Amino acid sequence: MAKEMDLARKVKVWNRATGTVGYELPDLRISRVWVGTGNLQMVSVEELEALRYLPGGANLMNKYLLVKDQDVCEFLGMNTDPEYFYDENDIKVLLDSGTMDQLLDCLEFAPTGVLDLLKKTAVDTKLDSAEKRKAISEHLKVNIDSMIKNNEDFEVDSAETTVRQRRSTPIKAEEKVAPVSKYNVVKKG
Repeated sequence: MAKEMDLARKVKVWNRATGTVGYELPDLRISRVWVGTGNLQMVSVEELEALRYLPGGANLMNKYLLVKDQDVCEFLGMNTDPEYFYDENDIKVLLDSGTMDQLLDCLEFAPTGVLDLLKKTAVDTKLDSAEKRKAISEHLKVNIDSMIKNNEDFEVDSAETTVRQRRSTPIKAEEKVAPVSKYNVVKKG
């Protein structure tokens, strides 16, 4: 038997994707957009339930949005593996001090949004564990070492940019005005 749930209850919903996430629920006259990772909005359980039945809605909630309320997730029939609930701080701890087995479990069970966040964090923090970089690279079919190197090269290029200054005023072409035809003005009167 399904749990009873207050549909008017508001819960926190985060965007965990590296891009923009949004949806429209015409029946409820709701259009919602999360811009950027970590963006938070308060959403009713009724809205989440309606989203679940929208084509692709359950996938959106399971992979790219984060509802950190176990009861609501179970009510909605969502993924409740521990990795689903990982946020940016959990990913940082996992990469910094988590065990290799914890990382492998994350790579195996985490939804797409968590894996995107894991990859981004590994590159941004220049993950120092070669073993963890290799595991992430193999599982996600990317090259974390190259991504870190490219990121470093971009930072160096940006730092070496010199300030440009003008030596003279720019040329300004004179506007050519077409000759105006002369008309005789006739007044009736």
